[in-house]
Amino acid sequence: MRTKKNATAEIDFGGLVNALPGMVWITQSDGHGSFVNRSWREYTGLSLDEALAHGWQTALHPDDLGAFLNSWNAIRQSGVAQEIDGRLRRFDGEYRWFVFHASPLPDSGSVDAHWCWLGVCVDERSTLDGRLRRFFDMLPWQAGFLNTAGISEFSNRQSLNDFHMTQEQLEQWRTSGIIHVDDFEKNVIASTALLSTGKMYDEQIRMLYPGGEYRWTRARCVPVRDAHGNIVRYVTFQIDVDDLKRAETLLAAEVNLLEMVARGEPLGRVLDALSRHVEVLCHGCFCSILMVAPDAKHFRVGAGANIPQAFNEFLEGRTIDGGNDPCSLAVVAKSSVFTADVLEDSRWRGSEWPSLLKVYGYASCCALPIMSGSGEASGVITVYRPKAIGLTPAEQDLVDRFTKIAGIAIDRARADSALQMRERELREALSQLAEGQRLSKTGSFTWDVLADRHNWSEEVRRIFGFNQESTVTMAMVQATVHPEDIDSFESMIGDAVRGAPDFDLVFRILTTQGELRHAHVVGHRADLITDRPVFIGALQDVTERELAEERLNRARAELTHVARVATLSTMTASIAHEVSQPIAGILTNASTLVRMLAAEPPNLVGAAETARRTIRDANRASEVVKRLRAMFTKKLPTLERVDVNDATREVVALSSGELQRAHAVVQTHFAEGLPAVSCDRVQLQQVILNLLLNAADAMSGVVDRPRTLLIQTESGAKDSVRLLVRDSGVGVDPNAVEKLFDAFYTTKAHGMGVGLAISRSIIESHKGRLWAVANEGPGATFSFSIPGAPPEVLAGPVDGLDSHD
Repeated sequence: MRTKKNATAEIDFGGLVNALPGMVWITQSDGHGSFVNRSWREYTGLSLDEALAHGWQTALHPDDLGAFLNSWNAIRQSGVAQEIDGRLRRFDGEYRWFVFHASPLPDSGSVDAHWCWLGVCVDERSTLDGRLRRFFDMLPWQAGFLNTAGISEFSNRQSLNDFHMTQEQLEQWRTSGIIHVDDFEKNVIASTALLSTGKMYDEQIRMLYPGGEYRWTRARCVPVRDAHGNIVRYVTFQIDVDDLKRAETLLAAEVNLLEMVARGEPLGRVLDALSRHVEVLCHGCFCSILMVAPDAKHFRVGAGANIPQAFNEFLEGRTIDGGNDPCSLAVVAKSSVFTADVLEDSRWRGSEWPSLLKVYGYASCCALPIMSGSGEASGVITVYRPKAIGLTPAEQDLVDRFTKIAGIAIDRARADSALQMRERELREALSQLAEGQRLSKTGSFTWDVLADRHNWSEEVRRIFGFNQESTVTMAMVQATVHPEDIDSFESMIGDAVRGAPDFDLVFRILTTQGELRHAHVVGHRADLITDRPVFIGALQDVTERELAEERLNRARAELTHVARVATLSTMTASIAHEVSQPIAGILTNASTLVRMLAAEPPNLVGAAETARRTIRDANRASEVVKRLRAMFTKKLPTLERVDVNDATREVVALSSGELQRAHAVVQTHFAEGLPAVSCDRVQLQQVILNLLLNAADAMSGVVDRPRTLLIQTESGAKDSVRLLVRDSGVGVDPNAVEKLFDAFYTTKAHGMGVGLAISRSIIESHKGRLWAVANEGPGATFSFSIPGAPPEVLAGPVDGLDSHD
């Protein structure tokens, strides 16, 4: 039971809290409310019962409640009193901004202590200002406020931490030297424009950090205006973009250097630019580039524009000795060498190198080897500094990247030098062959594919019709290629660019003088000259050869036609029989038709049927004539997609009478699903007809066994189609099989000896093969194989048979 004194004290405490103008309430650590004073109840309009437990939280703005509870949880865990901003609902429903002070009650020291809350209403401007300051303090970059005179009113916590300065020190930025001297003027100009016109300040400037390092910062400052448009302050943000700036500068430098290498600019100019880029990106350093001489024992100065001339002269021709200096040791060890204090480093004791560096004001040195594509050190990049400090990790990575570019540039220069030397040697050798080239109409050349550089002999220029002084380019060459050959020529060029080791092509040239020439070009990639495509080749004028081949093809075509006519003579009886049958049928049907129409009454039904038979026999005779005309007419051969089975059936039908007269027992076995072939249908059927008639002739003297003739088709290798004609005749001598295909060789008493020779010529012109073998039993088998047709075959002359046959 409480005493009266204690009760009085409690009543006095409650009255005191209720008398306070501010709002006070007490909660447990789990948010359970146990007391709210009169001011809180009057402001919110909530009763005591409604405010107890967690009811007091209903007065907080829903958008602020989550952040409020999170902030309180952090305060409760730390046990340190802090403030929280939030909006509280007034009894009339309006929300006003408050600052809530949360403190643990002093009589409990645990996390589960009771908490006393004090809410103070603040006006909008001061609340917003306080919230902004606290918000800015949470930002991970530099931010603050400036007054209308451009004086810093507030700098956030990140700014103070970054520069290790107080607010008062940061206010003196104009005189503190915090802005790099090279950027100070543009900063003043931009600041003046901001203060005088309200134009947003947006500049990249270098600012000094506590370690003595200047870093690039992007600074933005925007005016804040009141409801009347008047500027009342400025808000500034500064973001460290040093890494981005260096990356952009490094990327631009690398692109610039690689473009110089690709253009083939002199090595000295490339290395000079590289050393200057290193000096820009590594603050306060001086860059020297040394190359290993061809004897691998001495240095040659590659670049060092800001290195004293006397020091460069000392380095030129210096012997590479790992015990003398860091540059030599980096080359010998193929690894970076750093000397923080040249005078104190015992590795160079006894060498004149440390004292020389001291004369020129260098205290530290970092040497990085330049590695070639072969894995050897081809040079060294050395970075000197007046202070005894080394490269930062970022600078080390930067110089490492430049050493790789230097290696590429040195390898390229050496490869170009080797190539030029090899080209000179080749030109000297080729000049000795010039007379022989003129006699053989064969010229030689070298072709640097990527550089589009061509070195041609006089004979090659003569063949193309170019004068001896003109600079040849691939575009000039392509302009002379015959339009019908340009696709195959460009395909050859594309294969060479993609790394094909050889090329071989016959194509036509239209010279600027209007002459048509045939050329045969062959080339081989010379891998030992350089690491990029360079071809050595020869070009021969084969115009006379091609024209002779055309004349030979015409003669061969004429002979082929003669052979077909001879075949027509041989098959006269069969053809007459083939044609006479439908003609006899037509005559019989016509007589019958007349009788039926003359009858009383006329037999119209029978007459109609007889007329249909007449038409059938007429069509049959017409088809026979069409096949004969197709086989024996003289026309230009053309490529088309041909079904070998269908073509063979037509030949069998056409020659059926002759085969019956020879008492041949014809058997056929046609494979299904065969691919079409690309050929001239008439010429292919001529070959099949020759094989069938030869088989029939081979069996003409056979009386002791059936005269069996098997015609078979089947699939061959690589989508080709094969046709076999097997007879049971007298057979062939295995040792004399190839003679059967020689022109004018025959085993027949009345043969010309051209049929099989022409047949082989036709098949070979279609990229196929024709051969014969003796059967294990009686007779022989003649076979040919012809490639399947591509998906699309356009009609056109057969290669090698482009004249009338």
